Amino acid sequence: MVVRRSRLALAAFCVLLATLALTLVVRSDPAPRSTPGDALAATQDNEKGDEPNPRLLVPPLNEPDVSLEGKVSDREDFVASIQGGGFIFERRDVDGKRIGGVVVPGVVLVTKGLVELFGCGDGGKEHETVVRLDSNVQALDLALTSAGLKRGKLPSKPDLSLPDQGSRVLVLVQWVDKNGKIVTYRSEDLLVSIRRNAPMPRVGWTYVGQWMEVADPTSPKGDKTHKVLAATGSRSLVTTFRDRSALLDNPLEEAVDDTLFGSNYMILPERGTPVRVILRAPTAAERREIVDLEKKVADEPKVQLHQGRSREEAGK
Repeated sequence: MVVRRSRLALAAFCVLLATLALTLVVRSDPAPRSTPGDALAATQDNEKGDEPNPRLLVPPLNEPDVSLEGKVSDREDFVASIQGGGFIFERRDVDGKRIGGVVVPGVVLVTKGLVELFGCGDGGKEHETVVRLDSNVQALDLALTSAGLKRGKLPSKPDLSLPDQGSRVLVLVQWVDKNGKIVTYRSEDLLVSIRRNAPMPRVGWTYVGQWMEVADPTSPKGDKTHKVLAATGSRSLVTTFRDRSALLDNPLEEAVDDTLFGSNYMILPERGTPVRVILRAPTAAERREIVDLEKKVADEPKVQLHQGRSREEAGK
């Protein structure tokens, strides 16, 4: 009986020592431990724009002022006006190579929450879009081709070297901040990549400009059709979520998921702020940066993608 009590006492003493040791280890580890709940909370913050997130802060770019006020035809880089607002420009990069692009007026729409588009036209899905481009859709498409950009297919994977894909286009947004200073940001910086807890990778957008066949209403048998620009109907101009009618589409494979991109509430100005939207070819240096970044994206751990539907299709 005495032996049994001694064993019980020894066991209790060992348990006490183990508990004390565990307490000391926990208290001596100053590093915060992340949990699935922490990751979920970060995702919710980025999705809703509830909490400050320093990872979403990036500095503005050094881009020329493209004011749409005054006589824009007097600008050195002016090429032609665009119907509905804006103009085509041409300038030289640091290597002396020609860079063509367009600039159109716009306005900030959604500054918090998930989005399916970065840019739409008037009458598009403005409740799902960061910026509205105030320009005639067909005129904008014509301006892009006039600036030397080529429509084409989406790449099968993010790879700027793949043939037959549309031109990679940089979309930038410029506005006057509260201090009266002109600031310019890449469109990707104005989007949150929910899965990365960071701005969207700067890979640009693919100029798709899909055409579609529509029936001629004057044809009695309905056998006559016309080819029209698909974006004239949808007003989907720059999409984060895959859209067959888009003018410019997201080349990232994760574009099939409608839950992975939101507005960058840490940078965007308030809703209704007038902006200038610049769509141009990348410089040689920017192309090299895209190529390097695409390699890093390809090496990222694969995630299960949600094959999303447009929230309008889903009745949300």
